[in-house]
Amino acid sequence: MAGDPDNTHRRPAHDHEGHNHGNGSDSERPSTAKQMKCPECGGILTYEPGSTHLKCPYCTAEFPIEQKKTEIRELDYADTVAHLEEDGATEEAFLVKCSGCGAEVKLGSNVTSDKCPYCATSLVVDQAVSKKALKPRYILPFHVGTKRTTELFRNWINSLWFAPNSLKKLARKDSGVSGIYVPYWTFDAATSTTYSGSRGDYYYEPETVMVERDGQMVRETRMVQKIAWTPAQGEVFVDFDDMLIIATPSLRREYAQALEPWDLDNLVEYDERYLSGFLSESYQIGPKEGFDRARERMAARIISAIEADIGGDRQVIDSAETSYRDVTLKHILLPVWINSYRYAGKVYSFLVNARTGEVQGDRPWSWIKIALFVMGLLAAFYGLSLVSGRFH
Repeated sequence: MAGDPDNTHRRPAHDHEGHNHGNGSDSERPSTAKQMKCPECGGILTYEPGSTHLKCPYCTAEFPIEQKKTEIRELDYADTVAHLEEDGATEEAFLVKCSGCGAEVKLGSNVTSDKCPYCATSLVVDQAVSKKALKPRYILPFHVGTKRTTELFRNWINSLWFAPNSLKKLARKDSGVSGIYVPYWTFDAATSTTYSGSRGDYYYEPETVMVERDGQMVRETRMVQKIAWTPAQGEVFVDFDDMLIIATPSLRREYAQALEPWDLDNLVEYDERYLSGFLSESYQIGPKEGFDRARERMAARIISAIEADIGGDRQVIDSAETSYRDVTLKHILLPVWINSYRYAGKVYSFLVNARTGEVQGDRPWSWIKIALFVMGLLAAFYGLSLVSGRFH
């Protein structure tokens, strides 16, 4: 469990008993993430969620992280894409690629194995690969801690209707949540969209129809709704600030969006000390593909703006052409607690926004419990029908 030294193969530097170094010592293999040792006892320092310091889990010594006033600066999108491969713009990272879902995860330098937080597949540091990627500029540190996340996980499982009994047992055990920093892009853009279409306005006309009244056909006048269509065209302007796009396919987009909103006003400059004790993932969706996805999300708001501009009761959009100006981006890391568990050969995930405590996830169903419930309902209805029949 990232952030919990009892479950991540971490030990103080002076205690090597039973520690698995794989095929070589730490100095013989690439380090996948920077880890800081406690100057008091040699243990690996971890970031304490919700705090501004690193803490040693062995001697409880604390070391503050200097807080600087963060001035958020965006990068020009076109310039960043054009010079993405140039020295200075990227950093080299050693990543373990999950053989199950393809996630590219950074592990601590003292960690020889772990499990993928997304699909629970074993990760082995000997399989680390080198990759150059754009450096993260900002980060939201973990705020919700392990204890609270474990409570949320157990409460969530216990609240599930028709959950298998074995899943309920899982809630009473160690939840196995992993803390991971997930890569995101944010995009700003000013847009202008010219459109053409039609405006529909309701109006009503009387219409005579034949209806049956007391066994006889009679004429009746009703007011019938109709639509008057008129051509419409124009231009709308919509500005976007911090359009958030997840930069990994490992976390399903619908879950990522369900974890929103994030308190992006509290972003701080990227500092590897916030990563100490946690996993982090490198982006697999680059800035160009990220902006393509951002435009998909922007389109919904643009369409709403067009419909409002057309007005009336109904709107039809025949064509719309959007231009984008002043496009900027930034690469950020956001904290998520994940518990991926296997049940009946399928992987299910529980997710927590580690800033707000928002919970999302999918779950297995006990079809036996559902069948018994349906059978109980049918039996109850049958019993009621018998009782009702006796009184008629």
